Amino acid sequence: MIQFTFFRHVWLHLNIYHENFEMNEEVTIVLGNETCDVDSAVCSLVYAYIRQGLSAVLQETKHYIPVLNINEEDKVLKAEVFYFLEKYGVPVDCLQFRDTIDLKHIRSSTHLEVILVDQHTLSERDLWLKSHVSEVIDHRPLDPDWDWKNTSKTVESVASCATLIAEKLINQDALPVPRSMLILLYGAILLDTWCFAENPKLYTEKDKIIVEELYRKISYPTFVGLLKDEELIDGDHLFEDLLSVRCNLTHLTVLQILKKDLKISCGIPIPVLPVLVQEFLKLHTIEELQKFTKDFEYKGIILIGVTFSNGRYAQDIAVFSTDKYFLDLMTDTLVTSRDPDLQLNEVTVYANMEYIKVFTQQNFKATRKQILPIVREFMRHFLSPPTEG
Repeated sequence: MIQFTFFRHVWLHLNIYHENFEMNEEVTIVLGNETCDVDSAVCSLVYAYIRQGLSAVLQETKHYIPVLNINEEDKVLKAEVFYFLEKYGVPVDCLQFRDTIDLKHIRSSTHLEVILVDQHTLSERDLWLKSHVSEVIDHRPLDPDWDWKNTSKTVESVASCATLIAEKLINQDALPVPRSMLILLYGAILLDTWCFAENPKLYTEKDKIIVEELYRKISYPTFVGLLKDEELIDGDHLFEDLLSVRCNLTHLTVLQILKKDLKISCGIPIPVLPVLVQEFLKLHTIEELQKFTKDFEYKGIILIGVTFSNGRYAQDIAVFSTDKYFLDLMTDTLVTSRDPDLQLNEVTVYANMEYIKVFTQQNFKATRKQILPIVREFMRHFLSPPTEG
């Protein structure tokens, strides 16, 4: 497979010729976000492949290296990611993770550039990369603290970053793209749009146009005539297959479940669980949440639970903190928010709800992407309260 050759070439260059990068050789890291979900992983891998291919067409000697923004040991948390990649021909043993590549060494011996995909902010450990960022591609609202004025950027509020990567792929004709890579983009968009469910309707018109074009290319007669019946793509089946793998938590500890799809905003962890928070709390104790926040020195934790079954979507949210002042202020901020209005209704899960508040959420369009700015704004004020006088 063409993409197998590309990832194998990257692996060989890094692991065998790692010390032989020529001074000022151009190396570009394509870095996804720290959740490393299907969308982020696919965007990093496919965009690196596209850029490397176009570079070869132009007879450039640049190296594009996709990096999955988790440590290799955390692969177990991302079962659906690696299941999907392996199923469609990506050699997982050839992929680069944050702890398998020395970015600072590469910077010291080459001309390093970084492309951010499915993110446009850098964590504290990555701030040193900021001056090396040459391009940003993201589908979240632009954080005003990260406007990237002098950087090429594609930032547009669509359901999936894969939509933006696929648009770039579709709009070029210099590079033939393997069918399996089209399927990876297609599957990522299906997951992020809940297979284009109408409630919640998270997709935009662009998501719909792009996914239809991807499907047209995937189903092109040149491909289909060479395929067995079981290799033909059914979007509903692909979505259900990936969702089933993502929702299987039987092999994970509580810590692993909380880390599975985790973002941290201003020191507050916000995991998204593939089960409702109410169901998660029935299986796990408050003491386990307390241990998590204590071990990592978090002020609190916000949990978001999401399920999609038989075409029905449900979402709930909880705030946990042993600091009652923080707990009350944070929950009040979420409940009173009007942009967006989360439409929260408090529910009781435990007899003792002293350190946790749980709410059903009726505004399904308010995903973590929309909740993050609320948390960021709250934490700015909480950490820097106005002075008197």
